[in-house]
Amino acid sequence: MRKLGLTLFFLMAMAPLISPVLAVVDYTPKSLSLKVFADGVTGVEYRVSVNPTLARVNVTGVGYQIHNLAVKDQDGEILGSSLVDGLIVVNALGTRTVVIGYTTPGLTLKDGPVWALDVELPVESNILLPASATILSMRPMPLGIGIVGGVTTLTMPPGNVSIGYIIGVVGTKEHALAVINDAEETISEAVGMEVKVGDASSLLEGAWEAYLAENYIQAEELARDAKSEAEKILGSAIQASSAIDQADSAGQAAVKAGRTSGLTDVEVNLEQARALYTLGDYDGAAVLAGEALVSAEDSRRPFNSGFFLWAIPLGGVVVLLFLYLRKREERPQEDVPEVDLDAVFEAYPQLRMDEREALRFITSAGEGVFVSEIREQFSLPRSSAWRMVRRLEEMGVIEEERIGRETFLRLKVNQAE
Repeated sequence: MRKLGLTLFFLMAMAPLISPVLAVVDYTPKSLSLKVFADGVTGVEYRVSVNPTLARVNVTGVGYQIHNLAVKDQDGEILGSSLVDGLIVVNALGTRTVVIGYTTPGLTLKDGPVWALDVELPVESNILLPASATILSMRPMPLGIGIVGGVTTLTMPPGNVSIGYIIGVVGTKEHALAVINDAEETISEAVGMEVKVGDASSLLEGAWEAYLAENYIQAEELARDAKSEAEKILGSAIQASSAIDQADSAGQAAVKAGRTSGLTDVEVNLEQARALYTLGDYDGAAVLAGEALVSAEDSRRPFNSGFFLWAIPLGGVVVLLFLYLRKREERPQEDVPEVDLDAVFEAYPQLRMDEREALRFITSAGEGVFVSEIREQFSLPRSSAWRMVRRLEEMGVIEEERIGRETFLRLKVNQAE
């Protein structure tokens, strides 16, 4: 037992002399601040919590080139430190918080007038840009943004961060060119995804024309508008594409489950949604895809009427027949003008295929039909039938009348004239 105690004492005494590479790494990032200077060099202040029982701690710094390294503890006392194989090795025995400061040129990428700060942040961080910097792009969006003393301050989330900026004066030739190039890159990204960006392209052309005419302020404004429009269109296209895929998957799932009744709306709406997407009407495509999804979720297994009629008692058949005859008697009795459906279809070219079939069914009944009969005729869910009725009413093609607890539909008189 005495030998074991002497061995432990010896190891603790020799800990400061052990190679830093073999030391245990045990720290937790607390905060990180980056101050970017006009020459692209970045000042770093990195705070980490450490285990006070460890003799040395290896900390991975931000940036692959580290200069002017200075390390302190929570009380501002300087701690011994060194760089070993890219790691910041700190003599941290008895310390709970380590404050690491240094400068690095390794975070800024310079490409002509446009510079970019690219960094992997281990923790939510504050980034200060040069006073003369104008931000061109940010990925991801900041958690917060402000201006203190003319300096832009960003609060960015952990993870990969990229901030594009330019050192220069707004309204100059160089600055205008940088803004145009940034807009052009966004539009090219959308075009590469086969998204139609008509308005954005037109704005970009206007920006180039203003630039060539040496109207740099106008060129910047048009370029920013072009980028904003391209981002808006791209977002709508992504949303529409996702909605179409979701509705298509729901329709296929309904078919596999045998819920084929009511899928006509799914097929019609999806076909129209894809057509609108191809034309660049992404908002319209998303709406139709949403309707297709609702129809797919409302679909059900087809009803086997033959089996049902054989299965129910004879008394039930009599009751159904009685109710049917009573409904026929409840229909409004009036002279029905002759209807020219072709004229109606010509007057309302926006009518969908299922709506045209419903109008044929209504007119074939003479005086009109109940909504429940439309649902039975076309095997429609209640929600789909009522959506169809509301669309036809809004177009002014049909009118409704409340009879008892049911709704009766007929073509408007002026449609039949």
